[in-house]
Amino acid sequence: MIRNPSPFDASKDWKISAGVYTPRQLVVLVSPLLESVIAKLGVDPREAISSRKLLVDGLASLLSTVSRESTMPIPPSTTDASRREVAKQSFRISKTLTQYVDDVSDPRMESNIRIQSPCEGYLWTDAVAKLLRGPRGNRQLIQLYNEWLHQMVLLRDALLPFQNYADVRLSVECRTGPGLRDFEEPRSKFLVQCLTRTVSQRALIDVAKVFTAPSLPSGGYGLQYSHGLILPAFLSGSNSLHLLRFHYAYLDESVAKAGDEILFDYEYASYPSAPRSEISDPIEIIPPHRWSQALSSFIKCEMKECSLAVEKSTHKGQLRYSLKLRMILNEGVRASVDLGQVARGRRYAYQMAETRDNLKAPSTPGFSTPASLCNPISIVTQPGLVTSQDSGIFLIPAVNPVIGLALLGKLYPDNVVMLGRQQPPAVAEAIGKNYGPKFVLFGGDFQNELLCPLQQVEDRFIKI
Repeated sequence: MIRNPSPFDASKDWKISAGVYTPRQLVVLVSPLLESVIAKLGVDPREAISSRKLLVDGLASLLSTVSRESTMPIPPSTTDASRREVAKQSFRISKTLTQYVDDVSDPRMESNIRIQSPCEGYLWTDAVAKLLRGPRGNRQLIQLYNEWLHQMVLLRDALLPFQNYADVRLSVECRTGPGLRDFEEPRSKFLVQCLTRTVSQRALIDVAKVFTAPSLPSGGYGLQYSHGLILPAFLSGSNSLHLLRFHYAYLDESVAKAGDEILFDYEYASYPSAPRSEISDPIEIIPPHRWSQALSSFIKCEMKECSLAVEKSTHKGQLRYSLKLRMILNEGVRASVDLGQVARGRRYAYQMAETRDNLKAPSTPGFSTPASLCNPISIVTQPGLVTSQDSGIFLIPAVNPVIGLALLGKLYPDNVVMLGRQQPPAVAEAIGKNYGPKFVLFGGDFQNELLCPLQQVEDRFIKI
């Protein structure tokens, strides 16, 4: 059960009781630290900027990714897609948390708090330094303010994996320190990746577990815990390649009733070592600079039904869970694709944004080299991951977004290109690798649909 925190019951030694909270509730629970500082500063001088504004502005600078005081200094010029996404997510969360702080302002809050807070080394704005180190400040106010800043930074970073961060339920246990200090060590490891290299999907899912399912092992791509379900966000309509989405629902109610947690793990822990199948013979070979007449008729491949299924297996004596995207296609053909491999394939696929320049009609239609037109149904029904020993372009119709998802989960994710239905073939030749086989998924509105058809599956989640 989610606690409804009262802002008026803070004790002299500030703490948060163990429980399940929303981010807004956690902001309320740490607000007495700020209110205590403001109360002890006393009445602001006439015509001076209020102490509250100076202190909250100091938080905003600390949460920024571009300020001198930033605790997540990711340069806007970074070329790494995962770090850019973390920076954008950090901006969104920081803006929301700052608004929450303004919303919970209440002079009736308990302000008689004294704590011993270790220095975290955060930089202050000049205005905050002048205020707290001036004649109105003292050592205790500095410690209260530092603790408030630290709790807000920990909350911001704990929310980074979640696209719908405002909805997530966080289970706070306070094992290693007050408030959110259980996140200090995981945050330090995560911060190293954010500042120095590509942010791995494993790192994001592991951060998501800290306040949801800390007993689960590292890795995986999603989880179910006692207060909800966490899956890749793109499955629910997001254009994010890396973020996760919290669902206030279960996929397996029996596990939830037993109080257990589920880690949804990849069918293939390492895709390079996964079994592979050779792609089926092409329907036809498309000559250079021509589109096949068969393409427009063949892309009417239909998906009759789709669902998500939880499957259990044993690996090295341990129980493993995986999610399967199950489909019934044309003429009753059935196929099942691992959702983890779908998410992996989506992250690794090449895609060029649809702009005015690359939507212009090419001077010569078609690819510059021969291309093999392939049957998508034959691909999603083959075992293992599908690839080819031959080089060249393999064109695969993917108008139906469910089939597009399945193809991303079945093709070996080394050189897969998503070509929007309005983009000329030359775009696919301009991105990706120009050696070995290149698999081009064609026909979907990838810019808007983003291969995201599972809203109807969400309706079958077991609502909490």
